[in-house]
Amino acid sequence: MAKPAKRITHRKYKELPIIVVENHHEVIPFIYKAIGSKYLPLEKNSLIHLDSHPDLLIPYDMDAKTVFSKYDLFDNISIENWILPAAYAGHFNKIVWLKPPWSNQIKEGLHSFLIGEETWSNGIRVTCSEPYFLSDALWAPENEMSNKREVDLEVFTLGKVVEENASDNFADLGRMIRNHVEEDGTFVLDIDLDFFSTRNPFLSLYEKASVYNRLTRLYQFPKNLSIDLDCICAGRKKQLDDLQSFCKHLAAHGNLQDLPPDLKSSPYLPGVRALLREIETHYPNTDIDWEEVNNAGCTCDDDGLPHHVTSRQDITKMIDVSLCGLLASLPYPPSMITISRSSADNYCPPEDVDFIQESVIKVLKEKYSPCKITLDYQERYYSDTLPSHDVPGPPLSEEAPAEPAHAPTKSPTQPTEPTPPSKPVSCDSSH
Repeated sequence: MAKPAKRITHRKYKELPIIVVENHHEVIPFIYKAIGSKYLPLEKNSLIHLDSHPDLLIPYDMDAKTVFSKYDLFDNISIENWILPAAYAGHFNKIVWLKPPWSNQIKEGLHSFLIGEETWSNGIRVTCSEPYFLSDALWAPENEMSNKREVDLEVFTLGKVVEENASDNFADLGRMIRNHVEEDGTFVLDIDLDFFSTRNPFLSLYEKASVYNRLTRLYQFPKNLSIDLDCICAGRKKQLDDLQSFCKHLAAHGNLQDLPPDLKSSPYLPGVRALLREIETHYPNTDIDWEEVNNAGCTCDDDGLPHHVTSRQDITKMIDVSLCGLLASLPYPPSMITISRSSADNYCPPEDVDFIQESVIKVLKEKYSPCKITLDYQERYYSDTLPSHDVPGPPLSEEAPAEPAHAPTKSPTQPTEPTPPSKPVSCDSSH
């Protein structure tokens, strides 16, 4: 039997790069730079991801081929959806989400699924039927996908040391990680500082009108796994589309008059009316940010966003025990380390973020030396521009082509340009 082909030998940094960004998706240009400069393989990398949030959504309306134009991709991704587009491009095929005890968006264990291009929408979809993906209508059946790739996602709880009578199982953690790291030792260690302490920033949105509680009911994911998954996704997409349209109408007109016919007959109109009435009562003569209201609503799925502001004593315990235990469990040093502060949008408490960052970096410097720390967020000033520098290494033009991935060949029957049709579904979309 022929042996599988080995991956091209990658280069190694003389100093381990530790990149600190503000918004989590800003790590992707640095990861792509490492791929282009051959410090990471082009395909089948592993990502070990510490975060209170999975960040495993996908921009719903983004054409799949966008991932093969990196600057277009950078413009389309955000904090919640930066990992799986890179997996569709082939750069990651093994993802380990290490979550704190207060995060429950995806159940623990191994989830093996396909990611590919949905043939009728040209969007990126997955075959994983976890509610996390269903609630954003990102599921699709395998027979309606092309350019498919296999992805292994392992979810594991770390940080139990802050719970009463609990501890982290580092033996199981080490075995699990060794199953997901290639023998050549190339993987990215990614740390969101909100892993240690996190807020749900939408809880205080127009708080006097109890907006978040009302949105939780209005945007609730009507999961019913006894019906067809196609119907679940179609119903959820209709729900999210209607509610977004209501918010756009309110942003433009300030009232619910002159609604288009489809919104007049929407089953969500009574709930939107009640929400508007409460907001007007408690916030008269206020310019309401309806886009932010819709953004808050879209976080209301099965469990909503985690909220756990951790004491500094417990933060220190998580770093000294859980993080250090993780580093000791890694079979090799990571190829690079990326860190997200997530404080500008209040996910990581701004009053604690510098304390957490300094403590985490201190541990990393003690473990991995020599290393080079890049504080990207200080240069960005939280702007939307791309970094003015790259991770350590030669300029991209001297090492590799500008694009780190090659687009898969489209099926001859597939249109070359994206089309916006709605998939016909033979079920009641109100489910």
